[in-house]
Amino acid sequence: MDSFFALPIFYSVLTDQILTMTQCHVNCFATELLLEIFNKLVEMDCWDQGELCLNLNPGCHPALVLSQICPTWRVISIDIPALWATFEIQVVKEENLSDEGIACMKHFVELFLQRSGEAPLDFVLALPPRTLDEEELPFAFSALDPRKLIPVIRLLYTNTHRWRNVSLVAYESLFLNQDIFPHSRRSSSMPSCIELIPLMKIHIQSFHAW
Repeated sequence: MDSFFALPIFYSVLTDQILTMTQCHVNCFATELLLEIFNKLVEMDCWDQGELCLNLNPGCHPALVLSQICPTWRVISIDIPALWATFEIQVVKEENLSDEGIACMKHFVELFLQRSGEAPLDFVLALPPRTLDEEELPFAFSALDPRKLIPVIRLLYTNTHRWRNVSLVAYESLFLNQDIFPHSRRSSSMPSCIELIPLMKIHIQSFHAW
């Protein structure tokens, strides 16, 4: 009977020991080694796994995962701009364009733009998701108001000098909307598409609305 009541105590002590050992192993890595490992993550292709999507899977992005392991890893990960320079924004359903959804996009885009410093940017803006075929998309997608994305797009436009690989996946009407992508009208914060072409490699995939 005594051993039965001692089990919770034993479990608690064992748990503490495991946590202590884990923390020790994490902190035993030399900073130079961690930097090398983290930089290798920058070279990995995670686009097809959905881990780079900020608004749908914010906690899965490698940069955010590493920065939440422990204080040491946080400092190191934040000190690698390239780790924060690759991300994706997707609109999967109407709720993603709600005030809360847009606020989520803005928060993470601002965070990643800040922490990526002056590193070249690689990002995807998908409305609808690039992983779906047009036949799979609900009719409601063609009726979504893409102007709600303007606050997020303006943030990206402030860093056009850093754009390297940009993929825009959307209905053709999105690209024809002068309020979102100005083709002829000049604006200090939103340059024309013609001016942007020499600055970046851009892949555009458009969907026609029904």
